[in-house]
Amino acid sequence: RIVKVNRDNSGDRYFSGFDASSQKVFADEALNKSLIEKDLKSLERLFLETKYLVTGTIVLSSLISTESIHFLLSLANKNNVKIVIDLNWREVFWDNSTFSSEISKKERFNLIKNFLNFAHILKLAKEEAILFFENENPLEISQRMLNLPDVIITDGANPISWFINGVQGTTEVINSSKII
Repeated sequence: RIVKVNRDNSGDRYFSGFDASSQKVFADEALNKSLIEKDLKSLERLFLETKYLVTGTIVLSSLISTESIHFLLSLANKNNVKIVIDLNWREVFWDNSTFSSEISKKERFNLIKNFLNFAHILKLAKEEAILFFENENPLEISQRMLNLPDVIITDGANPISWFINGVQGTTEVINSSKII
């Protein structure tokens, strides 16, 4: 799909919808477990050489891709592959999905929060940390989750806060001329 991105008066971006002439299905919604299983042996060999599986949460807005990503995460866990999740909350994506447009915001949040428990490393924007955890402290967020993941919280040009390998800190954004 072609995503429409606008800016408010302060210059912050927001996702306002989709181009009407574009497809009605996201590529993420085409992630299909039955197609993955057709070449399972190749995937299992690939996982033997893989250190990290990186995903977001938009795949959860489709029932088919939800089943598929859970299948991939279980294979990753079986092969000791670390799971990195970038929450990447974009409500407009959920509002425009056939499956998720029919579930409440609370159900969406619960689905996402349960999914985040797979993470070994969790990346959040500050707004997402506050929205989903009512907290912006990476240590406290980690302690609320099953895997006690490393947590990284970005905030535009502001310092990055993090909890990694049992150590908490902040890091200034390097060369933070105007971030767009």
